[in-house]
Amino acid sequence: MGDCCLPGQHQDLLMELAKQFRVDTVEPKYNKEGEVIGDRQLTADEIKEKLAQEIEKGSLLIIPEAKRLHASIRYWLETLMRMGKVIVVAIARSD
Repeated sequence: MGDCCLPGQHQDLLMELAKQFRVDTVEPKYNKEGEVIGDRQLTADEIKEKLAQEIEKGSLLIIPEAKRLHASIRYWLETLMRMGKVIVVAIARSD
């Protein structure tokens, strides 16, 4: 996952997870008449929600440099684990 786990880059991690699980991160953008006028990038919270819905139960996530994860990502992963959606293997080096 490269540098996606560095602080402040949790959107990159979510985008990478969405890519790996084949989850769309855009949705149609509509005008006042209800016509599609382009695409809208989902927010980090919307991507988390969509991933939670679409990840199959028992999926395995291996997270390198887990100590660098943003707190909101760690709490979200804990929720997914309680739901039985993912098994997380978090790797942290002690320096």
